[in-house]
Amino acid sequence: GWVLRSGAYVELADLSRPGVPVALSSEALGLEFHLDGADLRLWDRSMARYLRTLAESMRRLEIAEARREAAGQRADAEKRRADDARRRADAEAQARRAVEARIAALEELQRLRKN
Repeated sequence: GWVLRSGAYVELADLSRPGVPVALSSEALGLEFHLDGADLRLWDRSMARYLRTLAESMRRLEIAEARREAAGQRADAEKRRADDARRRADAEAQARRAVEARIAALEELQRLRKN
């Protein structure tokens, strides 16, 4: 790796150490570039951790999307249950009114027969 300093390119110092075969530092980015097998990993010194690779980011995005979809499905199911409960309550109230009307009609018929 190279960096431009005072109009000239200067080779970056190799920070290789055990477990990190190739490591170059970018002061401008605050990152170290580590070669991990065939993968280039970026070490963020300020956070003392590797930045996610594209594959890792995509996997996290897939997991988040799956969780969001599952939450939506749970919300839809809860709405269906609430709608079903409301329909049952409405049907029960309608049936109760019909029974009460029938009882009232029978009571009126009984009253008329007594007269």
